[in-house]
Amino acid sequence: MTFDKNKHQRRSIRWPTWDYAGQGSYFVTMCARNRACLFGEIRQDEMILSEIGTVIESTWLGLSSRFENLQLDTYQVMPNHVHAILRLEGDVRLGDVIGAFKSLASNTHYNQLKMSGMLPETEAKIWQRNYRERVIRNEQEAQKCRSYILANVTNWREDSDNLSRLLARMTEHKSS
Repeated sequence: MTFDKNKHQRRSIRWPTWDYAGQGSYFVTMCARNRACLFGEIRQDEMILSEIGTVIESTWLGLSSRFENLQLDTYQVMPNHVHAILRLEGDVRLGDVIGAFKSLASNTHYNQLKMSGMLPETEAKIWQRNYRERVIRNEQEAQKCRSYILANVTNWREDSDNLSRLLARMTEHKSS
């Protein structure tokens, strides 16, 4: 099969005129591989982190010590994704921060599996490729993003990333 750049190239969702290497605030979402609920579960509107979820949370919180020009804002680890707001100042790139985060969390998880003797039986890859980001242009937009993140656990039953919800809807359509 020959390579066709129009067919095989991923479409960029980035804002074409924005300098992602410069200062700015971002709302990011990073999903688990195959949207599997690896990071925990929601019980009675409370997120209960799994072992991987705990690794992800502690890795996220440790990023500001790794990148001096990074300020962490609101975040939420969900069963199969992570929402977060971060602010970059100076010469740090968004892709470098997200790449480091995903790599550090994956390596920590892999090492835990290796020490417990669960490799190779357990799949160690936890992240879906890439991430979604939205440039936050002002404080009003930042507040809307914070509110969305903080309400995410409560709204899980209706969340588009909730695979149980999607499967239930597919079953409803088949039986109609």
